Amino acid sequence: MTTPAHKHKVKLSGSAARIPSRVPARRTISRYSSEKRVYEHKRNDETDCRDVTKFQGQDCRCPLFAHRARCFRRVLRSRPACCTRDPAATAANILAHQLLFRLGFAAQIVAQTLNIFLAVIFFDLFRVVNRSFARLVVFSMLTGTAIETVALLNRFAPLIILHGGNYLSAFNTEQLQGAAYASLQLYEFGFTTALVFFGFYCLSLGYLVFTSAFLPRIIGVLLAIGGLAYLTGNFGNFLSPAFAARLFPYYLVFPGLGEGSLILWLLIMGVNAQRWRERASATRVE
Repeated sequence: MTTPAHKHKVKLSGSAARIPSRVPARRTISRYSSEKRVYEHKRNDETDCRDVTKFQGQDCRCPLFAHRARCFRRVLRSRPACCTRDPAATAANILAHQLLFRLGFAAQIVAQTLNIFLAVIFFDLFRVVNRSFARLVVFSMLTGTAIETVALLNRFAPLIILHGGNYLSAFNTEQLQGAAYASLQLYEFGFTTALVFFGFYCLSLGYLVFTSAFLPRIIGVLLAIGGLAYLTGNFGNFLSPAFAARLFPYYLVFPGLGEGSLILWLLIMGVNAQRWRERASATRVE
């Protein structure tokens, strides 16, 4: 009778001896998991900081310069090639400067492509302020870019029309010149439509800059004024072209100031990384 009791006692002591060896293992796993979470949190913060410091380096200068060039292109558009209400003179200018005309078309295609990268950059920068408005900035920019890209087909069409292939032999010279001129007018209309969306883009971006705390508020005010100027001038083109003609190109001064000041500030001064990090931490906590 004593032997089974002795064996039972040994088994109890053996299981009891194994329990302490398991407890440190659980504590070690728990401590490792917490340290891993802290490390990943720090690594995410460092990644966010590296992302925002790109605005002070070389990574986004090409899209930002393209954005600045687009501001000037809105003022210039295709006016030098297009002689108002004179299809014959317009056709002569295009045929006499074909290389320049093609280079202008290629430059605009490059600018539209870089707008996609710029939209991603702005979303990464302002998502810590307000994700909904950051998405609105991306949507407005990409919609305006898509409309302008499609409108560029009408800008290139005069070269095809004026060269007069065999399939155009049924039309005389005056008809071909009129068709080329009408194509440029359609491009102007498409460009004006795209600027309406860029107006909403400037309004949304102005709000984000004004409430960001890591960029000067005055830039946000200028962007908002520029957005209102875009909407006023381009809706004027739809409703009263004579009234819009009086405003052009003066109303484009305000968008130029807003967008130009933002681009120059990002290229030269950059963002306040500490305040950006604070906004990112606050957004993560919420």
